[in-house]
Amino acid sequence: MRLLGKIIIEYVLEAKTGLSIGAGKETLEIGGLDNPVIKDPRGVPFIPGSSIKGKMRCLLERKEKDLTYLKRYYEGDKKLQIDEITKELKEGNISTGWYWQGRGFIHRCPDRDCIICTLFGRPAEEKTSEPTRLYVRDAKLDEEKFKEKFPELYKDNLYTEAKWENTIDRLTSAANPRHFERVPAGAEFKGDFVFNVYDTDRDKNFFTAFITAMGLLEDDYLGGSGSRGYGKVKFKEIKVKIKTQKHYRTKEKPVEIDTLKSVEELKEKIDEIWERFKNEVQSDKIKE
Repeated sequence: MRLLGKIIIEYVLEAKTGLSIGAGKETLEIGGLDNPVIKDPRGVPFIPGSSIKGKMRCLLERKEKDLTYLKRYYEGDKKLQIDEITKELKEGNISTGWYWQGRGFIHRCPDRDCIICTLFGRPAEEKTSEPTRLYVRDAKLDEEKFKEKFPELYKDNLYTEAKWENTIDRLTSAANPRHFERVPAGAEFKGDFVFNVYDTDRDKNFFTAFITAMGLLEDDYLGGSGSRGYGKVKFKEIKVKIKTQKHYRTKEKPVEIDTLKSVEELKEKIDEIWERFKNEVQSDKIKE
């Protein structure tokens, strides 16, 4: 296989509702936050690339793969140990493609043309393993935009809001308050995807699936507490750059597609983007 080039998609991701991607905590403090958001060493929130990639993979798995087989585990006897419950799944999952990893199942199969495995990656020990097509970078908070939208928070060197939620005891009606930290609605993050192209005929299908996953994410949620209104996000100011081997070999600037306002516009440009990429590869071959 030979790397033909990369399609780089830069974007702004706007939090349409409060966003809570937890950092975890080692100690419990009286009056402290139940779920602090992840921040960089300066205390500025960011969105880990792993969170974006993981959610996009999960949503695409739900779209593309049959989940019926997994119900056998979740409907099983929870008194049994994990290893006992999943023994058959682990030993007999070649046909289903579901593997137990960490604390849940992910799809992993030997099919060379599997959209999930090829787009997001499969273990190197697999015989059909190939280079992962999609890289996802961390998305950084746009601090200038944050300063404009939330001057009072910024003045106090704060980038998040605290939200109280209550769990109500169904018998006594007693409230059990919990203190959540989240990035306020309206905050914007800048990030980028890198799509690696090895085959201009075969990889278009994976690229299309990747754009589909972006749309699925917008209609789902990112981070925690999505069923309670958190985590609605929107991609905007999408910039597409095409870089083939000649762009790394020379000082020639990457090919840029006009800035797109939405994922819907990006979907409409898939054919154009792919043809532009193929033309750049072809011209590079002629020069060689």
